[in-house]
Amino acid sequence: LAAFQDAGTFDPKALSKPLTESSWTDLQRAVCDLLSELSYSKLAPLSKKEWKKQHVSASLTQLTLTLLVRQPSSSSSSTDNSSSTPLLEGHEELRHLGVQPLFVLRDRAMDGSRDYDALDDYLTTLQTMLAVDAAIHIHSPQTQDSLPSSLAPATIVGLSSLSALCNSRDYLQSSKANRQKIRQCVLENVEDLSSIVERSIPSVQDGSHADEDEYDKVPAWVRLVLTLIPTFQILTNIIQLDGTHLFDHASSSSSSTVMTSTNSISNAEAQLLLNSGCFRALVLLFTRTQESSTKTTTTTTTSAKVARMQLLRSILIMSVQSTNLLGKYAWRVPELSAILCQEEFQQTHLVDTIIWSLLGTICLSSGSSSRLVLRKPGSTRCSSNIPTVDTCRASTMTRFPQLCRAVVVGLQKLRTVRQETTHPKQMEQKWKEEHQESLQEFSTLANLLVSCSSLATMFLSVVCCEESSDNRVCIQKSIEDIRTEVSSMPAAAGGGGRRRRKKEEPSSSSDKSADDDDKAGDPSSLLYVDSHEEDIASVRKSVKIMTLLLQQQQQVNGVPGQRPTTNISSKTD
Repeated sequence: LAAFQDAGTFDPKALSKPLTESSWTDLQRAVCDLLSELSYSKLAPLSKKEWKKQHVSASLTQLTLTLLVRQPSSSSSSTDNSSSTPLLEGHEELRHLGVQPLFVLRDRAMDGSRDYDALDDYLTTLQTMLAVDAAIHIHSPQTQDSLPSSLAPATIVGLSSLSALCNSRDYLQSSKANRQKIRQCVLENVEDLSSIVERSIPSVQDGSHADEDEYDKVPAWVRLVLTLIPTFQILTNIIQLDGTHLFDHASSSSSSTVMTSTNSISNAEAQLLLNSGCFRALVLLFTRTQESSTKTTTTTTTSAKVARMQLLRSILIMSVQSTNLLGKYAWRVPELSAILCQEEFQQTHLVDTIIWSLLGTICLSSGSSSRLVLRKPGSTRCSSNIPTVDTCRASTMTRFPQLCRAVVVGLQKLRTVRQETTHPKQMEQKWKEEHQESLQEFSTLANLLVSCSSLATMFLSVVCCEESSDNRVCIQKSIEDIRTEVSSMPAAAGGGGRRRRKKEEPSSSSDKSADDDDKAGDPSSLLYVDSHEEDIASVRKSVKIMTLLLQQQQQVNGVPGQRPTTNISSKTD
């Protein structure tokens, strides 16, 4: 515009020349205009050969790093703690458009019609972005106390993008080669992930809510944990929330069994998690945030509890998949053991307690009795009594029947809800708050027994041990009580559900009449759908899973020399 005004005429050559004088504001406006027009739909027609020839991936990567990474300047003060690039400062629209080049590269990497030709470039870009925060710490002349408390913007964006990629179940299922590349990317960056977790651990002096964010008062470590979870799910191939596989390994041919996961943490990968300090940092983050819900708002309390429980479930699953390395390490941490052995914790977290106790029966029986103390500035030494193998087995045999009783009570209350006609919505809400979680946790435990063969082996070793046949009888009775209650569950009568329109045969427009509007509001044209039927079906399937496990183990015990199996019949589907 300035060149057009100076020339007084439309001169493309003059307009293409850079301005002799330009400010940051002019540059921000120009970049913002260009980024607003950038989209993958305009670059998608490029063939694989043309994309590579034009170095599009390299250009998008360089533009992303230029926008998100602070460039060193000799004139900048060494005491400047800002972690954002000057180009993005003071321009809200540009801050939102700064990740647009990365999104374009991501869309190309996920484009199956182009054979995912940009996936390697996209993963390399994310690796570079994850390492930015650690590089700032290494090369900065500032002291640890003067460094910015928040992570570098490039690292935050890189971690969020990697997490989203690891959480794309359809994309992971589409290609085994792509899945392995993403998994390898996570493994190659465990040291950077360890540094990120270490930076987010609240200090003892400041409290676990020291890193609260100004805009929503949610601690930074909560958002970090929820972002990190998918990156560890791709390593274990288990979803923490329900215990199912993240992606399926079953072949396309029909099979009479549902095989347990073949993609779990290997010994080499477990050793890498230990050597990098990543697993230690996860355990330390869990133990350090124990009191996060005592001094914060209700919203923060809920988010903190959810984040901690998902973090704990990730630690336990990784420990079970690598008992000799990660499992023994976890059991040697007194701070972790002290939390998980508390009576209050065990009463409210039955599934995690069962997993922890089963893990203890293996780790303690192999002689892992020495204690490990997590060293952190300001930390206090935690003294706790060392549980024994017998106490771990007793804990399993106590908590599992307790979980089953909670499921039975939940089903009985659900029958009352279905029969309620006076206040169905209030009864349903009360049931969800008090009993629905028990049914979901029981299903999660059953799914974990299928997804993780090592956990199923631990479970059977405790339940079906030769020293005591009472354990198996107790477990069978608990499962049978649930089966009886599920079988006697009546069909939904009215309350506690939702309605949807019945499907009707298509009719021509000439058959339509004015009465159609009246039928649209007729309750008889609505089909009742019980909102709890999914919970009941999940419990029914879980009962079948555990019953088949025990039956298969009994058959093995009757055949000398035969090894136990954890394959579950597909009849449970």
